[in-house]
Amino acid sequence: MYLICLWCDDLPLGKSKSELYTNIIELLLSRTVRKLHLGLEITSESSQSDIPQFWSKHVHCKKYYALLKALGQLAFETLFSKQRESTLVFSQSVTERFLNKDDLKLDLCLLSGILTKSKEVKLTSESYKVSFSHKTVQEYFCALYICCQSEIDVEKFVLHRFKSVQNILDMSTVFIFISGMNAEIMSSISRELMSVISEDQITRTYRSMTYYDSRYVNPLKDIQNMYISCLKENTDNTSLCFQDFIIDKECQQENHFLNLKQLVIHNKSNIMSLSIKIEGIRCLRELIDQCELDDLHSVKKIYYRGECTKEAEIIRLLTNKSLECVTVVSSTWQGKYFIVKRSSCSSELSKTFQNISQLRAIYINSFKMEHDVLKEFVNYIINRKSMAEIRLYRLHCVTHDISCGEMNLDFSQHSDLRTLGLSDIPVSQLKVNVSSLEECAVGYLSKLGLFTLLLRELPAASKLHTFRCNALKSSGDIETLLQTLPLLVPVKEVWLVDINVGERSLSLSPEMVNLQLVFLSKVTMSGSSLRNLVKVVEKLLHSVTVEMLACNITPETEFADVKKYIKTSENFVVTFDGITQYGMYKYVFLFQTTEAGSRVH
Repeated sequence: MYLICLWCDDLPLGKSKSELYTNIIELLLSRTVRKLHLGLEITSESSQSDIPQFWSKHVHCKKYYALLKALGQLAFETLFSKQRESTLVFSQSVTERFLNKDDLKLDLCLLSGILTKSKEVKLTSESYKVSFSHKTVQEYFCALYICCQSEIDVEKFVLHRFKSVQNILDMSTVFIFISGMNAEIMSSISRELMSVISEDQITRTYRSMTYYDSRYVNPLKDIQNMYISCLKENTDNTSLCFQDFIIDKECQQENHFLNLKQLVIHNKSNIMSLSIKIEGIRCLRELIDQCELDDLHSVKKIYYRGECTKEAEIIRLLTNKSLECVTVVSSTWQGKYFIVKRSSCSSELSKTFQNISQLRAIYINSFKMEHDVLKEFVNYIINRKSMAEIRLYRLHCVTHDISCGEMNLDFSQHSDLRTLGLSDIPVSQLKVNVSSLEECAVGYLSKLGLFTLLLRELPAASKLHTFRCNALKSSGDIETLLQTLPLLVPVKEVWLVDINVGERSLSLSPEMVNLQLVFLSKVTMSGSSLRNLVKVVEKLLHSVTVEMLACNITPETEFADVKKYIKTSENFVVTFDGITQYGMYKYVFLFQTTEAGSRVH
């Protein structure tokens, strides 16, 4: 509506969000004063020099600056109120603390439409509630108030009000407005926020993990996008500080890439983590050249997924002595998703990995090597007793092919090993210290019996919270898996991918009081086996989510009966049932159990 009003009055919209809202406020004030013939003069306690520069051409904003600043304080105090129910709608008494009813400030705000008032009638009393006309209007005025503070006060405000990544994201619109109003203040705020972001558990976990987990990636990506919006809001804002960069398919948009590039280059000495997924975007060499990604002296983590045919580019990326966490997954982008594609790993690339002196976590996927190169690389991992995370997937011996049998994986001395992932690699012996193990991901192992050997150790892993298993072909391995699952009592998540359970029972234990997720992808099983699983999770007293993606349940009639039971029972909630649009999966069925207290018995 405001946009239409500006357009009808032939007034500019502005080049940024903050300019747009300033023009809207100017319009509302001018129309109210003109329409009501107000000769209202609200005393300003500020000199002309106190008035923000971005209001220099707005007559009514300058005239009523003291009023608008008071509105800003109201917006600030309510948005950051500890009483969450009073952040958007608040009592008139709260409003009058900042807008004195006697000097008509509140009346002007209500008449102009900046604020709205509603009556709340109760049985024996009535009261008035006040709110801004829209949350973004409140966020605009909050930003205005912050911009009116001294640098020391702004620093105190950031340290006092922001304790987590989520706190920051909750106020992202405020920061974008601040950027449009005063680039220097937003740059100062971003410097203070770096420590808040670094100390958040989300960031600390993300920087130490090799796996691409959206639960940790997305919040940091949202912070990155917030700063990109700040750059778009004010092109003079070239000094924003950030440390965790994610380069992915969003860079297909040229403007997004150019802003991200600017952010990366400015923060070259600050970068702590760098994630690159070549999803239909520039090749790695172009990214390294254009974003100046050589010699990142402070970087602790690098995640790379994409083409690995040109080793020199990978070596350039990984030549950083500060690295502790490294992921390289050889893949090709197919328009909607990645397909793993084995690339050659020369002695030079292998030695690049081995030269990372501070390495604590490594994830290598889909490489082929000469026998001596592979053996040297594996021995390097074995000899690094301080490793906290090891993921080795789809490593192929070019010299001996599937007959390669000299790889003895001895992790018995790795007392701090928290994550272990092994699948489709040549290995003849396997020893694992499970005392610190928190996550285990296991798939096909070339020598018969090794899978069983590993799973027999897992019930002793008292800290295990995530178990993943994929691509089992041996009937004996599948039987071992099904026997072991109920024994993994501490786990929170169970992931099974590309496994044929058949008529066998996929059972869990009622003692799994921590279980939160059962994820099944491309699992083949009978309807009776699924029914048994449903009965088990239904008996657990807490809520458990079950996700089924592209599973084959036979016969279809029994699958339909199980789904009907889930949908009609008040003990379950179905969150999705249908075809996805992503291409990797076809049919998806997602449901979760309700809390025990709300169940029907």
